[in-house]
Amino acid sequence: MTSSGVVRSASSVECMAPHQSPRIVTVSISFSASGSPAENIPGALTFQYVGPMHIVQLFPTLAPTSGGVVVSVAGSGLLPDSVCRFSSIDDHVEAPSIFLTSSALQCTSPAMGSGLWTLAVVAALGAIESNGIHFLTHIDLSVMAVKPSRGSLSGMTPVTVFGSGFNQFTSVFCKFGRSPPLSCVVLSASIVECTSPSTVTAGKQAVEVSADGHHFTSDGVAFEFRIENQIITVHPTSGSLRGGTQ
Repeated sequence: MTSSGVVRSASSVECMAPHQSPRIVTVSISFSASGSPAENIPGALTFQYVGPMHIVQLFPTLAPTSGGVVVSVAGSGLLPDSVCRFSSIDDHVEAPSIFLTSSALQCTSPAMGSGLWTLAVVAALGAIESNGIHFLTHIDLSVMAVKPSRGSLSGMTPVTVFGSGFNQFTSVFCKFGRSPPLSCVVLSASIVECTSPSTVTAGKQAVEVSADGHHFTSDGVAFEFRIENQIITVHPTSGSLRGGTQ
C-alpha cells in the first residue's frame, strides 16, 4: 500500500498513513523525477497502527487549582509516551503521564484555573486522542484557626474551623492528625463545624480539611487532646452539718 508524500527538507518527507487494521508495518520511501522510473531509498523503518484509546474512569475527579494531585486514569488501548490533556472552553494544559499498563496510567494535575475541565489522553504527538471525562478544579482550601483549640480524649467536642474556600462545596471533610476523615458542615466561605474524634494519646494534632476526603490541606493548625479531670476518691467521706470539714 502506497501513499504520496511531500518533501519538507533535504532530510525529511511527510506522508499520510493509509487506513490499516492494528498491526506493525514496514515503511520505505521511493521517489522519481518527472518522467523517470521510481528509485527506492535504501533502508526501512517500522510503524505501528494502534486501536483507539478509551478512558472509563478517573480518580480523583477534582483537585485544587494549585495542582499536584496524582490522577489515576483507567481505560483501554492506552499507550506509552502519552500525555494527559486538561481542556476547558478556552484553554488546555498538558501533563506528562506515567504508563502502567494498556489499561492504566497516572498523571499529576497541573496548576490551572478553577472550574470544569475535560481530561483526555493524547498520544502520537496529538494524532491519537481518547474520549474525555469531566474533571473539576477548585480554589485551594485553607485552615487558619480552630475554636476551641483543646478538648477531651473521649472526643465529641464541637469544633469550629476557620479558613477559606469552604463555600465552593455543600460539605467538606476534616481530620485530626491521622484520624479517619470526618464530615463537616459548611456554614460560610470561612467557617465549617465538625466534631473531634476520640483518641488514646494526649497531645496536639493538626486539623486539616479536604474537598474529597483524600487530599487534605497541610496548614498544621493544632487541636490539643487532653486527659479529662476525674474524681477518684474523697477523704474523709463524711462531715458535720455545720460545714468546715477539710
